[in-house]
Amino acid sequence: MEPELEVYRERTLSQFDVVLEYAKGQASIDEFAEEILSRDVYVRAMRPDLSRERRNRVREDLLDRQRRLGDAVEPLVNAPEETFWDAVCAELEVAEACEMVEEQFVFTGPLVAHRDAFRFTAELDVADVVGGFGRLFGGGTVVEVEYTDEALRAMRRAERAIVAQTTAEIERRVP
Repeated sequence: MEPELEVYRERTLSQFDVVLEYAKGQASIDEFAEEILSRDVYVRAMRPDLSRERRNRVREDLLDRQRRLGDAVEPLVNAPEETFWDAVCAELEVAEACEMVEEQFVFTGPLVAHRDAFRFTAELDVADVVGGFGRLFGGGTVVEVEYTDEALRAMRRAERAIVAQTTAEIERRVP
C-alpha cells in the first residue's frame, strides 16, 4: 500500500498548491476547478457507475471543500510576513487558528458524506505479496484489492494526529 499512500500524498500537496494560488488572487474558485479536481484523490476514487447527476454533486462538494480551505488560509497567504508561523501570529488569535485547523485540516469529510460514491483500490501482484511461493501459482497474477474502509480508518487516525499536533504547535507558538 506504500505506493498508493505516496501517490495520495503527492496529489494532496499538488492540489494544495493550486488552492494556495486561488487564495492568493481575486479569481473565483471556478477558474481553478478543473485543475483542483484533476488532482483530487477523491475524484480519482469515484465509483465509475455513479450517475452523472450524483458525480456532479460529489464534484461540487469536493470543490466547495477546497474553496473553504482556500478562503480560510487567504489571510495567511496574503500576509506580508514571510513565514507561515509569522503570518499565523500576525493574522490570527490562538482560538481562531485552532478553529481553522479543526475545521479545515479534516480531510475525511467527503468520504464520510458520500461513502458509497468512492471505491479505493490497488492492484497487487500475488508474487510481490507472498514472495517466491506465489510464482508456483502463476507469478505475475495481479489482483485488485478494495481498501476503502481501511483508507477511511487510516485517514481518520492521520487527521486526528495532524489536528492535535498542529493545535499544540499553535498554542506553543502563537502569543
